[in-house]
Amino acid sequence: MSSRCSAVQTVGGESHLHRLVGTQQTVLVCGTDDRDRLYGRLPSQAPEIDGVVYLRGNAPVGAIAPARVTRASTYDVHAEIVSSAPVAGVDTATQCLYIPPPL
Repeated sequence: MSSRCSAVQTVGGESHLHRLVGTQQTVLVCGTDDRDRLYGRLPSQAPEIDGVVYLRGNAPVGAIAPARVTRASTYDVHAEIVSSAPVAGVDTATQCLYIPPPL
């Protein structure tokens, strides 16, 4: 991929993620990374391609929890778990897949 294409993708990604700051998003809690940080993914974040959501608070791995986005970087967002209660109306049989930890 050319450096110009990468630069355009980075700018587009940054603006998209920064628009999420202050909003409540649904997050799949995936586990902890090698630095023992709890992380999850938004429905728009693909494993091994997109960034992750680093989470503050407690929720079990596999939970689909609401979280308020507090800040964003180029590829990742940071959020606080609002509630560890499952999000109503989510079909976990079709919407939860194994998500490997971030690289």
